[in-house]
Amino acid sequence: MRLGDGTSGVVVIAGAAAIAAAATTFPDTHGQAYGPDLFPNIIAAGFVLAGLLLIKEGWPQPDRGFTVSLEVAAGGGRPLDALVVIAAIVLFMVLTGPLGFVLTATLVTTATIAWFRRGHLLSAVLVSLVAALFIDYAFRGWLLVPLPQGPFDVLPW
Repeated sequence: MRLGDGTSGVVVIAGAAAIAAAATTFPDTHGQAYGPDLFPNIIAAGFVLAGLLLIKEGWPQPDRGFTVSLEVAAGGGRPLDALVVIAAIVLFMVLTGPLGFVLTATLVTTATIAWFRRGHLLSAVLVSLVAALFIDYAFRGWLLVPLPQGPFDVLPW
């Protein structure tokens, strides 16, 4: 199935609206200028911008505009790519509690990057480890949001 850029942009903007609507249900944080709805709204704003850019790119070209086609795009992705992404999300959800965030994020991201880069394992491990450590530090140290540590309680932050 192939969506034109304009159609994809509309879908992305609809997703942004759903995120923003869900964020309005979050409780207020008393005594702070921002609450738990801040980051979802920032993400929704980014999605709206991306959707508008997609619509702009697809607008003047009929073959890239508001189209939906069931044909497979020439040179499209491998058939299992979508399943790999879904499996990565499910594995992350299942393994984060028992193994902790850093180890799970590193393993799942490494496997996903290696799959999509067709086996570039060293760079996948390095990127995954640096990203997982940075995200863990940002959430724990700056945002004061504890992520699951699992059996490895050795990080200094």
